Amino acid sequence: MSAAWSSQTSSTTPGAISIAALPPLPVPEDVSPTDLVRQAVRRAPIALVGGGVRRVRRGVTQAGRALRRPGRTVRDVREFAASARRVFGGPPAPPSPLLRRRSLGRRFEWLEFPLDRIRRAAKAAGGSVNDAYIAAICGALRRYHEELGVPVDAIPLAMPVNTRRDDDPAGGNRFAGAMVAAPVGETDPARRIARVREQVLTAVGEPAMNALNVFAPVFARVPMPLLGALGGMVSNIDVQASNVPGFPEAPYIAGAKIVKTLPFGPVPGVAMMLVMVSEGGMCYVGVVYDTAAVGDSDLFARCLREGFDEVLALGREPRPQATDARSSDLEGITP
Repeated sequence: MSAAWSSQTSSTTPGAISIAALPPLPVPEDVSPTDLVRQAVRRAPIALVGGGVRRVRRGVTQAGRALRRPGRTVRDVREFAASARRVFGGPPAPPSPLLRRRSLGRRFEWLEFPLDRIRRAAKAAGGSVNDAYIAAICGALRRYHEELGVPVDAIPLAMPVNTRRDDDPAGGNRFAGAMVAAPVGETDPARRIARVREQVLTAVGEPAMNALNVFAPVFARVPMPLLGALGGMVSNIDVQASNVPGFPEAPYIAGAKIVKTLPFGPVPGVAMMLVMVSEGGMCYVGVVYDTAAVGDSDLFARCLREGFDEVLALGREPRPQATDARSSDLEGITP
């Protein structure tokens, strides 16, 4: 979507939007996969050389620092090596025996709830919205495993984590992929949020967390067949989850209000992908899963709702105490 198109068709207020100044449509052309690979191969040397020059400059600067402080440099190298072993040393928990099968079958589930509810739940447990979101996923997966008689303590879960620092320049994203041992076996939702938060903070603090950014320019220009061959690297990950903040107010497109935003993520070799989008004061969670890994769709849908309800209940506002003699008649009734 071009900037001209998005700026003229989307807004935060209702009403007709003029689209008279749209740029001309591009001339269509037939492009085959072979053509795309050929173009990527032609562009790769230029992009790699440009990136290499920048890295050489940074390397020269770092070499100068190493000569001035050799002891600290050796210590930093050792710490980075240890961090790399933790980051790239395989999944932090054994994969689930229940979710190991893979196929091309897909199914979509979704749910919604007010953003304020998960904020209160996260605050009640001393975590962030993302911590509560991951803890809710763990609760859903615990129920699903227990219902099928295959309880597990933890499973590998991958998610993006924010790596932006205060001194980073404005603009652009700063994130990296992290793997955690999702505490599926933890029955208490508040303790589950705390355990998730501890692992996320540890992952963000890993010196090797941004190492993949060095190889990203290369991977971006590798032909798709080769990237597909590398897809087996994620075969030991059961779940991927992402949390995407949207517009704080309900958005409009071409003057019409968007009433719901249902996220639909890819399933790159994992059992399921969950995406939560917060927009207009609501949270929308979309789950796409492999039907070979999750065989009982009705059971999973129920466990998904119960897992999120359990976490959201942490932020439930206390009900006012009744003062008359009939208050006992109201016990156990939830409005």
